[in-house]
Amino acid sequence: MLAGVSRKISKNVVARLRYGFYSYDEPSTGGFNNHIALLANASCSVRF
Repeated sequence: MLAGVSRKISKNVVARLRYGFYSYDEPSTGGFNNHIALLANASCSVRF
């Protein structure tokens, strides 16, 4: 799952926030290789 929002601050500036959650289950290893990953990202773009 990945979710994000973006906001135009001014004519040339855009800010973005993203959040991601990933879960992986490997049934053949009895849960040994299961893992969870989280992503948090913030960015700002300026156009010239």
